[in-house]
Amino acid sequence: MTVQSLIKSKPYLCWYVKDKAKLSDSAVVEAVLNYGDWGDINKMLKILGTKRVTGIFHKQISRNRCNYNQAMKDYFPLYFSGKMPKLDLTKFRGWVDWEKKLSEYNLKKIMLKKD
Repeated sequence: MTVQSLIKSKPYLCWYVKDKAKLSDSAVVEAVLNYGDWGDINKMLKILGTKRVTGIFHKQISRNRCNYNQAMKDYFPLYFSGKMPKLDLTKFRGWVDWEKKLSEYNLKKIMLKKD
């Protein structure tokens, strides 16, 4: 399986692109992290490898302008570095739900520190 076949099987990830076969790995990483669910992210990681996805992601967020929301920019560097446990995000889609889940996680972490 290639990243292009992943996008072909899930056209909603890049609904704004006419010719999905010409998408770069970088464009696919951005689309999957922004619009995919946890299953899509895991498929992408298996296809491209965690090291490659991590490199692409860090390059993208190091630019002055990127298309990731703040929740993504906060969560994935920690996840890729192994400092953040894998959250059960299978029921969530979209950045609003990610932000809610991350807020819940951060509140639990803060509460544990107080004890």
